[in-house]
Amino acid sequence: MARSSFYNRSTATVVIDGVAVKGIADGDAIRVIESADGSSVTKGLDRAMTSINNDSTARLEIDLLATSPYLAVANNQKRRQNEGTGRLMDGSVRSGVNEVEVLRGMAIARRGDIRTGGTEGQLRTIIYTVEKAVADES
Repeated sequence: MARSSFYNRSTATVVIDGVAVKGIADGDAIRVIESADGSSVTKGLDRAMTSINNDSTARLEIDLLATSPYLAVANNQKRRQNEGTGRLMDGSVRSGVNEVEVLRGMAIARRGDIRTGGTEGQLRTIIYTVEKAVADES
């Protein structure tokens, strides 16, 4: 799907192992963070050298409302990983301008800290490690 010329936050989605993540918080609550820079420059006395990095690993961070039904899914994923019965997952993120990031080899790193007792409900941030993140520009 082509990148849209306008932003519509209602089109932003996350799907992990075929399950649409629901109960996502407001704001920039979906983040795909590359693990390393794609290139770097080493300065020399009379010239510079550019090094290309082919690291495609990343992290996926999703801020969820404390009432999100996806928290049960994440809890089960973490439990299976801890028991040794988990497996790597695949997923995708679609942004508000229809850009798609395909995520391969995902494992849950954190299922979100519980913060409670205040006057307002707090968010839970789920974090996944990603072996390969690739932009899908088809």
